[in-house]
Amino acid sequence: MKDGKGILAGILGVTVLGLLAAGPAWAKETRFHVIQGGPAYFNAGIGAFNAAGVEPVPGHRGNATLPEIDLEYQSASKLFGIGALWGIVANTNGGFMGYTGFYSDIA
Repeated sequence: MKDGKGILAGILGVTVLGLLAAGPAWAKETRFHVIQGGPAYFNAGIGAFNAAGVEPVPGHRGNATLPEIDLEYQSASKLFGIGALWGIVANTNGGFMGYTGFYSDIA
């Protein structure tokens, strides 16, 4: 990666996870509270793919704005306030992307 965006994203991700893990100790002084338990959630959403109308190169006509749907599941089980999530995003042109990640509920 010539511009280092991947390295920067990795550093940012590790920093966020570190702050979430340190949240319970930090909460005693700042009233910051990481929720440790709770129900599982299923989320659904609709939106627009490429809503800004970005073109990769001038004159390229392949990036139309398309309707999309997002389905996501957030698990109820958490470790140190961090749970797992899984999802899929699909548009009306047949494009789709699956993803997984971590989440934390913060009050």
